[in-house]
Order: sequence, then structure tokens, then C-alpha cells
Amino acid sequence: FFTISTHKMSSIADRNDGSIFDGLVEEDDKDKAKRVSRNKSEKKRRDQFNVLIKELGSMLPGNARKMDKSTVLQKSIDFLRKHKGKCWNQGSKITAQSDASEIRQDWKPTFLSNEEFTQLMLEALDGFFLAIMTDGNIIYVSESITPLLEHLP
Repeated sequence: FFTISTHKMSSIADRNDGSIFDGLVEEDDKDKAKRVSRNKSEKKRRDQFNVLIKELGSMLPGNARKMDKSTVLQKSIDFLRKHKGKCWNQGSKITAQSDASEIRQDWKPTFLSNEEFTQLMLEALDGFFLAIMTDGNIIYVSESITPLLEHLP
């Protein structure tokens, strides 16, 4: 039967005389610090992911009930697939694709194309369209912005 008092163990571990115990204590502290840092980084990443999922979920059409993350992602994928091909890039301009089904025909005069009707509506509503890339470059500005800027785009 052999006993070691905790007081003696702590005094051995607390020694700072260059013994082998000092190396073990320092190694444990380093591991603990790495683990704490990694846990903080992971928590920050998870929190950011949750904020983005919540924002994405609030933008989705449909019922307002709380959706789990996989449902939000699935509905987002479904929405993007449904709307894929609605716009296409023409050189430096992005143009909305106009299907006959997109604009109700009883609202549009038959002698106007969908593009002409869309432009007239933008002008009548005193609105404009501005397309900006994520790097800040302006890639398209509708002509209806001219009166607001008081110069040509």
C-alpha cells in the first residue's frame, strides 16, 4: 500500500528548477492554448455560418416557420435552379431575358417588345438599373439614371 499526498505532487509540479516536470507543464500549457485558440476560431466560424444561413432563410419565399439549415440550403438551391438563365451577359452589359410569359400581355401594348416595355416602365416609374461587380466596377447603368446624375453615364 503506497500513498502520495497531493501536496507533494503539486510541489513537485510547481518546481521551476529545470527538471523534466517543467517541460511537461509547459507542453500541457501549449496544448491547452492551441485547443482554446482552435475552439474560438471554430465557434467564430460556426456563428458566422449561422448568421448567413439565417439571412438566407429570411430571403426565401414561402412560409415564415423556422427552417433548419439543410432546408434553407435546399430551398436556396431550388430557387437558384428555377431562376437560372433569367439573365445573361452580353459583353459588358447584363440584360434581363424576356420570356413572353414573364410580362402579362394584357399590360403591354402589342407593338412593344418586352425589352421596350421594360425600359418604358423604368422611365415611367422614375427608376434606374445599376449593376455593380463585387470588386466595385460598374458594368451596366440604364439610361434612365441620366436625369438623376445630370450627366450621361
